[in-house]
Amino acid sequence: MPDNMASSLVDSFLSSVYASVPSQQKKVTAFYAATPEAREELGVFLSIYQPVWQQTEIGGLEGLAKAYARMLDEVMLCRKDFMRSGTYSMASQADAFEHVYNNHDQMLPYMLGLAVSQYLWQSHYQILSFFKRCVSVQNPSGRFLEVGSGHGIFLNYLAGKTSPGAVIEVVDISSVSIALSKNLLAATNPDAAKRIPFFESDIAHYKAQKPYDFIVMGEVLEHVESPSAVLQSLKVLLSENGSLYVTTCVNCPAIDHVYLFNHVDEIRALISSAGFTIADEVVIPSEESKSLEYHVKHKLDILYAALLKKAK
Repeated sequence: MPDNMASSLVDSFLSSVYASVPSQQKKVTAFYAATPEAREELGVFLSIYQPVWQQTEIGGLEGLAKAYARMLDEVMLCRKDFMRSGTYSMASQADAFEHVYNNHDQMLPYMLGLAVSQYLWQSHYQILSFFKRCVSVQNPSGRFLEVGSGHGIFLNYLAGKTSPGAVIEVVDISSVSIALSKNLLAATNPDAAKRIPFFESDIAHYKAQKPYDFIVMGEVLEHVESPSAVLQSLKVLLSENGSLYVTTCVNCPAIDHVYLFNHVDEIRALISSAGFTIADEVVIPSEESKSLEYHVKHKLDILYAALLKKAK
């Protein structure tokens, strides 16, 4: 799609966002002034995601903006509960599955809202940028696994950066996430869509024929009761010299978050105890103008992403 058409999509979408959530205009405008490439990438995203947001049940760009606004409302409600109680509202993985992952009417707008946030939130955009950096150092002909494809953006990028002979497989417990990812691939990379198998399964129960050279697991550890067990499962699936891309967060209440990390050091300790070393990492405070210490003290969101290797 020509640049001017993509820019037009951005203008239309942002107008709908600002109409639904006026407070977003100042924040997003400031973000794009500092990071103009993020606005350009939003245009690319809206272009390639068009077959998804044009679906009747989503309702075009206005419907996509409403899904984003709904996600923001849910995050704010979860944060209010978290600041009052000091705990996440979701008690277990089973509850999260019942109320979110297996609930189409809840999961679909939630995934759409999170997809949009990759290009509207500086913290999520930095996580996506780090992911691209990690992919760039992988063997494009290797064996790849994504655990929890969610909205499909990371999977779509990975498919576009690997060779036709690469093996890419996906495990996700949500049929809604799988459908979104499949739709995006079918629209943008039909060859990859034909050769990438999806397995609707908990990663703890997944068995692979061979180890993987690169495993992607974004925003999963905070969704489970035992993040250590998840990392141990991935260690079995990873080749001896393979790499694991993982993200999670500190003090980040959401409708499906179960496990609470209070500090980045807790995540690093978990990684070490699971038998991994950190090859690269980024620690991203949700509020750029505030220090990490301020975030910990006031229980504000801190995003964490790392490229891990098996400890020798």
